[in-house]
Order: sequence, then C-alpha cells, then structure tokens
Amino acid sequence: MKESPENEPNEKGDAPAQPGIVRRLWNFTVCWRMARHVLIGMAGLLTLVAIVWVFEGIRGKRAWEQFEAEMAAMGEALDPEDLKPAPVPDLKNFAMTPLLAPLLHYEYKESGGRHQAEWRDPEAKKRVYESPGIEAHRKLPLSDRHKRLLTSLADWQAALRDDTNFNLPTKQISMPTAGQTNGRASGSPHDFRFAAKQILSALSKYDPEMNELHTAADRPHAQFPIHYDEGFGTLLPHLSVLRKFGRIAHLKTVVLLEENRPDEALRELELIIRFTESFRDEPFLISGLVHIALNAQINGLVWEGIARGKWEARHLAAIEKRLRQVDMISSFRRAIRGERAMSIRTFINYRLNSGEMIENLSDEGTVVRWAPSGVFYQNLVHLGRMYDEFVLPAVDFDGKTVDLKKSKAAEARMEESFGKFHLYLVCAKAAFPAFNKALQRYAEGQVDIDQARLACAIEQYRLANDRLPAALTDLIPTYLPKLPHDPVNGESYVYKPDGKNYVMYSLGVDDQDNGGKVEWSDKDPNDRLRDQGDWAWYSAAINTL
Repeated sequence: MKESPENEPNEKGDAPAQPGIVRRLWNFTVCWRMARHVLIGMAGLLTLVAIVWVFEGIRGKRAWEQFEAEMAAMGEALDPEDLKPAPVPDLKNFAMTPLLAPLLHYEYKESGGRHQAEWRDPEAKKRVYESPGIEAHRKLPLSDRHKRLLTSLADWQAALRDDTNFNLPTKQISMPTAGQTNGRASGSPHDFRFAAKQILSALSKYDPEMNELHTAADRPHAQFPIHYDEGFGTLLPHLSVLRKFGRIAHLKTVVLLEENRPDEALRELELIIRFTESFRDEPFLISGLVHIALNAQINGLVWEGIARGKWEARHLAAIEKRLRQVDMISSFRRAIRGERAMSIRTFINYRLNSGEMIENLSDEGTVVRWAPSGVFYQNLVHLGRMYDEFVLPAVDFDGKTVDLKKSKAAEARMEESFGKFHLYLVCAKAAFPAFNKALQRYAEGQVDIDQARLACAIEQYRLANDRLPAALTDLIPTYLPKLPHDPVNGESYVYKPDGKNYVMYSLGVDDQDNGGKVEWSDKDPNDRLRDQGDWAWYSAAINTL
C-alpha cells in the first residue's frame, strides 16, 4: 500500500502528518532567503529608477537651460510676455475705442473645476461680438477677381430686401432682365436700377458702429490687450469682429464706387487696411491668416474699382502707398516665433496646473503632466528646435522668398518622425502646426498685396498715357519706387499686356509658368486649387454691372 502524501489524510481518515521541527526550520530559512533576495532586488530596482529619474531630470533641465541660452543669444523669445509690445495710451489706441475695448477685458475664474473666462462688461462684448452684420449672406460673393466677376449688386439688393433685419421698402420692384445677376438666379424681385441706393440704405443700420471705427482709425496706434500669458488658450475675439465689419466696409466700398463716390469708397477701403494694421504685428498664425483674408478683400476692391473704371489716379496712388508697408514674409517669421513661445507656455501652464490643456491632447497629456521633469524639459527642447529644423529653413527672410517645395518635403519628414512614438516628441506631436499650408497662404497673401500695388501703378500709367505699359519696368520710378518680386522664386512677376487688357501672375506653388491659368476643382466650381496653376490677376471683368 502506498504512503499517503504528506499533509493529506490517509486511508483510515487520520489527520495528515505534521513536518518535523527540522523540516519547518529548513522551510522557513529557504523562504526568508528567497524573500530577502526579492526585497534586495526590488530595492536595487527602485534605486536604479531613482538614479535614472534624477539623472534624467538633471540632463533635461540642463538641455532646457542650454536651449534657453541659445535662443536668448539669437534674440528669440520663449516667453509670450516678451512678445508683448510696449503699452500705448488708450486715447491714442484704435483698439480701445468703446466698441472694441470690451472684447478682451476678461479674466479667468474657477467654475466647476475648470477655468472659465468672465468678461467685465459681458453685455458690451455680446453686442459687438454677436452683431449679425451681413454674415447671413456669406454665399453671395464680393469682388471675385479670380472668376473675373464684378459684385452683383442686384443679388445683394434682393438678399437684403428679403432679410427682415433691414426693413427695406418693397416699392418700385421689377424683375431683372437676363445678364443682370452674373448668371445667378435670384429668388426675390428687385430693380437693379435702385440696387446701390437700397444697399446703402440697408447698411446705414451699421452707421453708428462704422462711424465710430472711422473716427478711431485716425488714432496713431492700434494694439489689442491680448492675454499673452495664456498660451494657446489666448482668446482673440477681435479677429472675427474686424472681419465682420470688414465685410460691411467691402460691400459699402463697391456700392460707393458704383455711385461714382470714389472719395468715400477710398475711405471705406482704408478702414479695412486699418483693420489689418491693428493686428498685423500679433505673433499668432491665426492673426496672420485673418490678415491674409482681409488682404484678399483689399485686393478684390482694387481690382473691382479698376475694372469698373472708378478709381482716379490720386486714389490709386494713396492705396499703393498704404500697401507698400505690408510684408507677409516678415509676418510669417513673427507668427512662427509666437507659435513657439505660445506652445511652450501652454505646456508649462498645464504642468503647473495653472492653465487648461489644449483640446487635442488626451493620453499624451498624462505623459506631459506626470512624467519626470527631465522628460518634460526634453519635450520643450525638441518642440522648440523643430521650428528651426523644419519651418524656418524654407524661408529667406532677407530675400523675402519662400521655397514651398522644400517646406513640403520638411513637413513630410516631420510627419514621418511623428509616426513613431518617442517620449521626447509628445508635445511637438500634439501642438506643432501644419506649417507648409500656412507658409503657402502667407506667400499668396504677399502676392495679393504685390499684385494690387502693381495694378494701381499700371492703371495710373494707363490714365496718364492712354495705354498700358509695355513692361513693368516702365512703372519705375514714377509710379513705383521699385518692383516687387514673386516670393515663390524671387523673380519678377510675369506681365503680358494685350491691347487694353493684361494678365499678371505669380508662378504659384509648382513654380511652373502655366500662362496665367487659374485652376478650379471639378467637384466644386467655386473651389480654387491654390496648389495648381498660377496665382493670376486679369485686368478685365467678364461681366459689366
């Protein structure tokens, strides 16, 4: 019969046999030795982790301090507070007119575990911020020079008459004849002969605000009190407000030109230019993109006034002189400097729990918040250096040119590096901008300004000589101090006169001469393909409203 295993009942049901004293001492000794080895191993591991933690902290802090010193030597700001302009007196500041001043008078307060912005005068902010303007009619185009279409005042008349916000009269209405609406069907009856007057009547609703902005435009300074310390959480409500009033000024300019009131039209156009000057120096990419959008409006108004034959030589000279100061390539550098400082400040705020985390940071936020300080500092260093590695080499700031192909290749390399997880690239992956498209927009924004200036000079030449210049060099020095160059390649803009009309163009993204052809999407005829074709200015419109 087999022996019962130790600690198991035998066949008779007796209790299991207990190990002897020697066996128990042996078991205890072995277990203690094993436990001691485990404890020693754990202690060693914790010591190693602590050493790595401390070493990484020292290494990361040293890398950050070295980076700060390098940037300081180059005159580069890493703290948004260093980007703040010197303060100016409120009474001399366009941005401090009563209409605009409440927009940025806010502070953050704790609410429900989050920081919420509270305005000092919420009603004043709401009145200007939520004023509808003519935004409900954004589908109606204004000065579409790329399609070579003048603004359809008949369509705008019909749209504003249907809008109960304006209370336009309904008398003297007749249906337009063919060709009087740019080929676009209008859903309301209207009389195109009274279009300009009725649109002016509708826009008079905004006379109090527009008159205040015109008065404030004479102030020598323009500086909005932006909260630079908030990083990417900084609010910029003034940008959308100025775009809204810029659209009103745009439509009013067209109507005044049609009414043969070019002096008043120039005043509205110069107000849009003043809008751009008020935030031109802000170190934000979004501010630059709004600047570019308003540049396109200015460009369109110059084109429409020339195509309608309404601008006089003195108006054109005044416009060209104002636009001569615009430098979108330098603005891009300022925006990139700001983006770097703002992104670094955002992560520091989050690390210190003094700011809200940007929305697109989720799991990565845990790494930034709780990782060793050395890892955090290494993230800041890598984020800061990426601007110098990927963005800035594509721009020649002295020569005012951009290499869009080089920029596109750099963005591809950057995306490839983001495809693999790296503990030091968490911040950069979360916050680094899509810089290639932004640079392309800035380049086109400079082209818009250059073409508007050249068109002003060409029209002045035509008015004085009753013919177009044979070459752009004929404009120097009477109408231009020097010729602007295409920022895409540094060469002169292509100019081809043909009788009374001409085409002028930049070679665009592909840097290929496509004969001034503008490309449009097959899916959406209103979607201009900026990556293809040329960035062209055609002097003549294809409709005559």
